[in-house]
Amino acid sequence: MILKLVRQLALTIAVMAILLFLPAGRLDWPGAWLFLAEMSLAGLATGVWLDRHDPELLAERMKPIFQRTQPSWDRWFLILAVSLWGGWLVLMGLERRLAGSHLPFWLAVAGAALMLVSFAIIQWTFQSNSFAAAVVRI
Repeated sequence: MILKLVRQLALTIAVMAILLFLPAGRLDWPGAWLFLAEMSLAGLATGVWLDRHDPELLAERMKPIFQRTQPSWDRWFLILAVSLWGGWLVLMGLERRLAGSHLPFWLAVAGAALMLVSFAIIQWTFQSNSFAAAVVRI
C-alpha cells in the first residue's frame, strides 16, 4: 500500500509542479519548492500513519476521486474544487512571472505554518473519523 501511496503522491506533486512552474516560466522559485516539499512530506507522513493505524481508510482515500456510485452533486462539487485548486496554482505561477511575487519573508513563514496547522487538523480528522472518505457515500 505504501508503494501505491508514494506513486500517487509523486504524480500529484508532479502535476502541481507543472501547474506552478509552467506559468511562472522558471524553476528558480524557492517558495514553490518549499510548498511542494511541505505537501510531499505531510502527505507521506499522513499516509504512513494511516497505513499503520487505519489501513481501510487509507485504501478508501486512495481510490479514484470520481466513482460510479458517487452522487452527481458530489461529482460536480469535486470538479469545482479540483478546478479551483488547479487554477489557484496556475495563478500563483502567473503572478510570479508577471509581478515578481515580492512576498515578505514573515508572511511566507506564516503561510507555511498555517499549512502545517491544516495538516494537523486533517490528521486529527482521520484519527477521529474512520469514515472520512474523499467521496460521499449515502
